[in-house]
Amino acid sequence: MSEIAFTDLEKWLKSKTDSELEAIKSELNQYRNGVQIIINSIKALGEELRKVEISTEHVAEQYLPVINGAKETLLVAIQKETSEELPEIKSFDDVLTLRERANRLLNRLGDTSGSHRRVIHNFFGKHSKVLKFQLGLLDKEVKRLNEIIDGYKEKTSALSECSASISKISAALKESSELAWKSEETKNELKALKAKEAELVKRVDDLKNTESFATYKLDVEELARVKKDAESVLSEINAAFSRISRPLNKYTYEVGLDKESSYLVQSVMEDPLKLVQDAKVEHLTGVINKVKEAIRQNKIVVKNPEKDMENMSALIANMQQYIDAYKVHYAKMQALVAKTSPIDTELDKLRSELERNRGDVAQKESFLNDYAEKVEHAKSTISSELNSITERIDGATGSRIKVTI
Repeated sequence: MSEIAFTDLEKWLKSKTDSELEAIKSELNQYRNGVQIIINSIKALGEELRKVEISTEHVAEQYLPVINGAKETLLVAIQKETSEELPEIKSFDDVLTLRERANRLLNRLGDTSGSHRRVIHNFFGKHSKVLKFQLGLLDKEVKRLNEIIDGYKEKTSALSECSASISKISAALKESSELAWKSEETKNELKALKAKEAELVKRVDDLKNTESFATYKLDVEELARVKKDAESVLSEINAAFSRISRPLNKYTYEVGLDKESSYLVQSVMEDPLKLVQDAKVEHLTGVINKVKEAIRQNKIVVKNPEKDMENMSALIANMQQYIDAYKVHYAKMQALVAKTSPIDTELDKLRSELERNRGDVAQKESFLNDYAEKVEHAKSTISSELNSITERIDGATGSRIKVTI
């Protein structure tokens, strides 16, 4: 088994194909010479035919145009198809040109003499017989030439088919080279990203190990407790208004409240924080007192009037305390937020950067996996096409070869 470098394969295949042609070139040139002899004979026949004159002694004058027209048509066809010498066989294209010229001569002269067969046979009988004989010889030459061409193609077609495999291998090698470059570049980028990730993690850890972070953690815990206390105040406000919601709604429906009072009561019941923000204690107190008075005077009937009035009195008594308590908690929250926000901001910045960095790492790793899959596919293509090439060469030439990349 001989080895052939892939870069030399096309040259090797061409040499094999050329050697196949070289082996039959002498025989092909013999056929070329035989066809040229026939062409020359037909050309000479045309020159003889041109000298033949049909006069009124042999045929009525009215038939002369038809006879001379048939003669001239045949002479034009002969002159056109025999004016150029056949090229010497140097390449397979020359073989195909030889066959094309021979077929064209056969077809054109056969068609022309056939369409004027009766006139040419009757008035140019000797020339018609010679032309028929020469075309018969040419037909035999063409048939033998076709046999040689078919045999050559059968031997070399497998070698020609290797070109498609060579193109696929070249494309796969180019893709592998590009992927190797991309993979190396991506690995370097990934290395830099992982180094940056380690740096960001260290910065987070370093921040968490500072004394200021220990204070920050305590402040965060304190902030959570204060928020919970503030939310408890809002829950108490919500519960207090919920306990008087029935008599309030009944009063609104049966007696009626002005638009401003109705909106104020409704907004506080939906969002207790409105009580703190708007702080219209006197207005709300006046509305609640109107409801109490309506219950006392039986203007509205409730299921448990004493309990409802007690709840309303408690709400009136505690309303300002709720507001003051929430404001105290809110002030503490604002102070704690001011203390914790610098570290919150720094942590958020570091974590966001770390998240983006890890996203970039995942993307680069995905690219590398994709490149690896494509490289494996390219390797598979190269291996498959190399096997196809060696099998075709073995079948066509009987030579066992190994193509090296």
